[in-house]
Formats: sequence, C-alpha cells, structure tokens
Amino acid sequence: MTTASNASRGRWRAASACATIAAAVIVAMCAWSALARIGRPFPGFFVWENGFVPAVGMPGWSGAAAGLPYHCWIEAVEGHSLVSVAEIDEAVAARPAGSPLLYSIEQEGHKSAVSVPTEIFGAAHFVVSTGIYLFDSIVLLLLAGVLFYAGGDDAGPRAVGWFALTQSLYLSTSIDLFGPYRFRELYFFFAGLTPTATLLMISRFPVERKIPRVENVALIVAAAASLAFGALSNDFFETSRTGLLLLDRSVHLAMAASALAAFAFFGWHYTAGRSEAVRRRCQVVLLASLGGFLPTMVFLTAFYVGGISLPFNALALPFVLFPLGIGYAVGKHDLFDVDTVVKRTIVYTMLSVAVFGIYSIAINGFDSLFEHATPVASRMAEGTIIVTLVVLFDPSRRRLQDTVNRLYDRRRWEYRDVVRSSVRTFSTLLDIDQLIPTVLHLVDETVQPTYACIYTIADAQAPRLRGGLLHPPGASPTVHVDREGAAAPEFRELAGLAASREVITRQEADAAGFEMFDAAVALGLALEGRPTGLLVVGPRRSAGLYTREDVDLLRTIAGQLAVAMQNADSYRTIEVLNRDLAGKNSELSTALDDLREAQDELVIKERLAAIGEIAGAVAHTIRNPLAGMRASAQQASIELAEHPVAELVDAFVRETDRLSSRIDSLLDFARPYHASPRDCALDDVARRAAAQVRGRAAQRGIEIDESEVHATTALVDPILFEQLAIELIANAVDASPNRGCVRVASGRENGTAWIEVCDNGAGIAPERRRQMFRMFYTTKAKGTGVGLATVKRIADAHQAGIEVGDAPGGGARFRISIPDRAA
Repeated sequence: MTTASNASRGRWRAASACATIAAAVIVAMCAWSALARIGRPFPGFFVWENGFVPAVGMPGWSGAAAGLPYHCWIEAVEGHSLVSVAEIDEAVAARPAGSPLLYSIEQEGHKSAVSVPTEIFGAAHFVVSTGIYLFDSIVLLLLAGVLFYAGGDDAGPRAVGWFALTQSLYLSTSIDLFGPYRFRELYFFFAGLTPTATLLMISRFPVERKIPRVENVALIVAAAASLAFGALSNDFFETSRTGLLLLDRSVHLAMAASALAAFAFFGWHYTAGRSEAVRRRCQVVLLASLGGFLPTMVFLTAFYVGGISLPFNALALPFVLFPLGIGYAVGKHDLFDVDTVVKRTIVYTMLSVAVFGIYSIAINGFDSLFEHATPVASRMAEGTIIVTLVVLFDPSRRRLQDTVNRLYDRRRWEYRDVVRSSVRTFSTLLDIDQLIPTVLHLVDETVQPTYACIYTIADAQAPRLRGGLLHPPGASPTVHVDREGAAAPEFRELAGLAASREVITRQEADAAGFEMFDAAVALGLALEGRPTGLLVVGPRRSAGLYTREDVDLLRTIAGQLAVAMQNADSYRTIEVLNRDLAGKNSELSTALDDLREAQDELVIKERLAAIGEIAGAVAHTIRNPLAGMRASAQQASIELAEHPVAELVDAFVRETDRLSSRIDSLLDFARPYHASPRDCALDDVARRAAAQVRGRAAQRGIEIDESEVHATTALVDPILFEQLAIELIANAVDASPNRGCVRVASGRENGTAWIEVCDNGAGIAPERRRQMFRMFYTTKAKGTGVGLATVKRIADAHQAGIEVGDAPGGGARFRISIPDRAA
C-alpha cells in the first residue's frame, strides 16, 4: 500500500511539474506577443479574430471616445465587408496615426457606422490593458509553482495551486485573443474550467475534511460541463454570434456562482470552526477572495444587467489580491506549514508585487492626466511623479523588511541547532537556580512569548512557581527565580492534564488556568508517568499562533527540562552526602588513582613480557643460522683473500654482525636499555639511518635531505642511536605526503650535540605531544605504538632530551639533544 501511495504521489508531482512548465511556456509566449505590440499602430480598440470587439480598453482610447460600443461585431471597414481581422490591421498600418477609419458594426441586430481614429499602441496602453492581465497571470503562475513545490502531499495547497494555474492560463490566453491567435481554442477551455477549479479548491481547502462521494461526482460533472463549454464556444466562434455571447454570459454567471459558493464556504468555516487556527486561516482567505473576486462580480452585474459599459481589464486589477492574501496566510499563519525559506520567499514576493502595483498605478494614473499634452510636458510629468514616488515611498523598502521581520520574529532559530545547544547546556547545569533562568531565556529567544512560567510538583502537592519570564511591551524581559516556590493550587488540574497529554494548546484547553492567566500553551513535565512540573507559555508577542514546529520545540525543551530538574535534585542529594563523606572520598580518590597507575604499569609490563617472549623466540630461531652464515662467510673471506669478491664477502660479514646487533636490540626491548656510549661521529650515524630508510621513502617519491647534516661527535651508543634515528626518520616518512621531503640535520650548539628530523606533513597537535611517547600509543591505522616509545627509552638511556615542535613551513620537528655531561 505504501508503494502504491508513493507512486500516486510521484504521478501527482510529475503532473503538476509538467503543467507548471507548460503554463510557463504559454504565459511567456503570450507575454512576448503583448510586448511586441508596443510601438505599433492599432485601431484604437481590440478586436477578436472573428470581428468581435471585447470589453477591454480605456475611456480615453480613440475607439471608446468615438462611441464604439463593447461587445459589438465589425462587419466592414471603409465600406469593404470584413473577411478577416487582418484587413483591419492592414488598413490601420496603411495610414498615419490619427487617421480615422469608418467601421460598419452590428450589435443585437442594430447596424450602425462609427469613425475611429487610429493610434500608436504605447506603453501606457499596455499597462492599463494587456499588462494587467499579464501581471496577474505571472503572479498566479508563481503562486501555483510555490504551492505545488511547498504543499507536498497535502491536497489543500495542491487544489489551490491548480486553481491559480487555471486562472493564470485563463488570463494569459485572453491576451492572445487580440493577436496573434495561437491559443484561441485553449482560452475557452480555460475559461470554462474556472468554476470547476473554484469548486475543487473549496472542496479541499483550507481545512482537511472527508470528501463525500457525491462531491467528487459533482466535480466530475462540472469538469465535463467545462469541457463542453470550451468545445461549443470554439464551434460557435465562427458560426453563431448569439450562441457565443450566450455561452460567454453563462460562464461568467458560473464564475460568479462558484465565487459566491467559496465566500459562503469560507465564511461558514470562519464562524462555525472550533479551531482558532482554522478560523484565522479562513478569515484571511475569505478576505483575499472577497478582495479578489467581489469587485469582479459587481462589475459583471453592472455590465450585463445595468447596461454600464465598463472595460473588463478593470476587473483584473483586484485579481492580484487573491494570491497576495494566500501568500500572507502562508507566511503569517503557517497556512500549509511550508518551509521557512519558502515562506519568506512568498511573503517578499507578494509584498514586492503589492508595492510594484501601487507604483505602477500611481505612475500610469498621473500619466493619464497628461495624455494629450506635448511629448516634452508628458516626459517632464513622468519624471516628476517618479522622483516624487522615490522621495515619498523609498521608506517602503525598509517597511517591507520590517514587515517580513515582524512576520518571522519567531523564526530566528533552527530546530536542530536549538535542540543540540539545549542538550549540551542542560546536561552541564546541575543547579536548579541556574537551570530555570537558562530555560526561560531559551524560550524567550525562540518562540518569543509575552511570558513563561515554570512550576514544580512534589508528590501530590499543588504546583509551586519556581521561576517566571515577563516581557512587557516595549521593555526588556525580566526573569525571576523563587527558591522556595509559591504554591499555585489553581494550576493543579492543568498540571495533571498536561502531564497526561504532554501538550495542551489554548484551542483545545478544557482546564482551569488558560483563561485566568491568558495562557497559550501548557506543557507537562513528567518522568515515568509521574508529573514533576509544568511549563506555561503565554501568547506570542507578534500576536501570531504557535506553529507545529514551535510546539514541537517547546515539547522537546519540556522533556529535557524534566530530566535536567531530576538530575539537579539528584545532584543536590549527592552533594549533601558528599559533604559528610568528603574525607573518605579523598582517600578513595587517592587510592583509585594509585590503583589506576599500578594497573597501567602492570598492563605495560605484561605487554613487554609478551613481546620479550616473542622476541626471544624469534632471536633464537634466527641466531643459529645467522652464526653459521657468518662462520662460512669468514672462512670464505680467508680463502678468497686475494679474490675480487673478497670485499663483498667482508660486507656480508659486517651485515651479519649488524643483524646480530639488531637481534640483541630486539632482546633488549623488553628490558631496560643499557647503552654502551663511545665517542662516535653523530653525522655518520644520521647518514647510516637515512640510508636504511631511503628505500622505503623512494616507494612514495619522498626525498630525504641530508644537506644540513654537519660533522659533529657525541658520546653515544652508535647502534642504539642509529636505531633512534631510524625510528624518527621512518615516522617522518610516514607523516609526509607523497613526493614530500624529510630533512635530517645534525650539529653542535653551545657545547651540546644534536640530531634533528623534520617532515612536511600535517604536524602534531599540542595535546598529543605528551602522549605520543607512551608505549602502544599510536594514531596510525596499522601502527604498533612502539617506535616513539623506543626513541624515548634510548634517549633516556643517554640522558638526552627530546624536543617536539613545528617544522619551518609546516610539519613536525623532532630534536634529540645530548647534554654536555653525557659528552
């Protein structure tokens, strides 16, 4: 079943994404056609492809000024019967702007003639006509895209998204009816779908409810009627003027009826709804619907019934109030519980649209006063109004920012960050007098309440007030802590109820305390089903509702507070016991430290003993064959004294001696080192050690630099010190990156001989430098923790000092210094 539901959700998301993309393409094409009309001559009125004059225009246009009525039919131009609307465009283009053209018209069976001067379709014409349609279409398309994206699997935002998408396409394709007629057929289908989309929206929005089967059947019937309207309208477009006008009035009547149904639906939920959140949402949406569609209904009634000639483009002006209202409800009242970033985007966009709309209306309204002025006067007037708007309304940018910040005053926190920081803080606070102010400040910084109080409950006693936060309007918050705790018997019932429910909001309160203290949320503190306290939070300072995320955060804080208070009580008990057992605890602590040291030493000795046994077994296994090989090599050296290979045989003998010495060192590892120092060249020791590691370094392209190895002598055991140098150089090679460089140096300074090894790796953190010489301590994946411990033991056997630091240019630096007393 889950797989099927996921597949269904995937299909819905894919369908909505494809529909949004297709709608965006249509809107873009219609916008391009409308913008391309600017600067071109036009007859002074709009006309459809079949010669119909729609009610779109302004009283100042030459068509309306000449008395050309709306909803009439052009039958002839300059005495020539109209075959195609292209003939009007050709006649207009053939004459200079302002030249009159004689039109023969027919309206409701009456024929007449009207002479209308041509005009140039300017930016002002665009803004007050097709620009309004385009503006509303884009805003509705943006709203649809946001709702499809943010609504997720909720049917409510999805239904509103489809309504907004239908309205966007209805408005954009209506522009195309004035040319170039690409989407004429689609226009009638979108117009017919408007009532159906309205019914779909009110059936699933703004509250979740069970959809009866009859309602779904009604929606299917309405959709079928809408499609039938589109098909008949396209058929009557060229064949029946009467039928086309009748269908046009019918669909507008259906739009009005569906709008009335929406008003009634939202109004009923606003008055009868139990939930305060639902009532507020319905209130906002009802106001948005009334502002967006009620003027349209009034205009349509005046046009069809009262005979008042009003252009339909005026009806589109209030249309934008609907998406603005939805955006406001999303941002202010968490209409769909969408993500904070999306909410901010919606609110910024909608408020920016409102400001832009006000600017545009003001500029074009002022410009219309100078419509018949000279071009210079007209430009000066436009410049004056623009400067005036900038001077007067520039604070709107700051006010816009303040408005959004006020809407999102509660959103200056991230849930995970707050929870993580509170967990860390609560776990370290073991004093209840410090814990309570910390919790209250956290509540104040996140959900921004007017006040908050914390009560504790002991056994069956009445709750006691332990601390409170008060945030008076326009003043700084005050926090107080009551060590004794004043009894609050009026909260006894609420505390028990909150402990069983965890959270009680004002909308579902049925216990004393909420009305008395104007509380908004009560959260019970409980451990193992036993009530231990109560967190009461007042209304939000911004006057908004607590969202689901806010309540979840408060629930988390309350849960952590219950545990932290229990920890604080336990700590207080332990503290009392500790005062009586302070002396014994001190002795116990000392004994425990000694035991740990002895245990660590025992572990190390056991490991060394095990290593010694292994080393002894390995050495015994190797020594006998090694002795035989050395004896054979010596005999061969005697017999081949004059032979050219004698030198190689001698080298073989020396290497067996070296290997035998290594075996002795391996055996000495499990027991204290006994150095046999003698005066030797420390630089030779360093070079021999480098030669031993060079093959290993070459495998990774690491260079061993011996340029700073200076001749110096020291009183050291050459074999042990060579082993020390090998360990340091090998560690440096391991720490260096591929194709890096290891620098080996030696010298004498102030009478002290030293040998130094540097790498260009990541370096060694200061906190690791004390532990790195401990036996078996290692940070390598395959390390044994023996190498640096060996270095330390050899250095100690020579009374030499070890200095660990940072190498020039990055990496680690090890310097072994042999003091004068050892030299």
